[in-house]
Amino acid sequence: MEGFKILALAFILCGFQFYTAQCKSCTIEKNVNGTIAVGENTYSRQKCWAIPVPFGHFIQLQLKNMYQSGASCQKENVKINIAGTSDVYQFCISDSNTNPITAFDNVTITHYVSTNYYRYTGFTLEYAIKTIECLNRNSFECDNDTCVSEDRVCDGVKDCKNRADEIGCERVYQRSPGGERGGRVLVETEKNCCMVMEGEHPPGRRSSLLSIG
Repeated sequence: MEGFKILALAFILCGFQFYTAQCKSCTIEKNVNGTIAVGENTYSRQKCWAIPVPFGHFIQLQLKNMYQSGASCQKENVKINIAGTSDVYQFCISDSNTNPITAFDNVTITHYVSTNYYRYTGFTLEYAIKTIECLNRNSFECDNDTCVSEDRVCDGVKDCKNRADEIGCERVYQRSPGGERGGRVLVETEKNCCMVMEGEHPPGRRSSLLSIG
């Protein structure tokens, strides 16, 4: 579903000409996380990949490696452009710094090669799109790309699509003195939030705080 949303967003962007150049010539990545891997014998090429980032999300990218073709930075490089900014990140074979890049808008990755003879060239780049809430240290990770705020954990409402925020939560309520309009007040807080069976990987990170109400 997330992949479909991102693809739909790409078409919308193309329709409004915000992403026209990239949509016409670049491969559009449709998944919320993935790997772009290239490896071939060539002497000249320029290929690009466009990754739409939905509103309320961010993307992290990391160049894992570049094949040692022996070409200079001017003759072979990988560039990452972030839409709406002048930020351009260029990577060369000789670079040792491949720290992750975080962006809050659409990105374009371009692989450029221009040499005098055939050589094996390529690179591997990994990316992941997540909700903005995942940037908060105490947020609860529903899955690899979605988070909710800690006050939504064990509150009786399934905010995560996989319901991870309510798994294993045992709660006791009583009616508040305010009557019908007063709703319910949590009397006994979390007994066992987000319990995981032995050997299983937890679906999310447990929150230390709970909301009342």
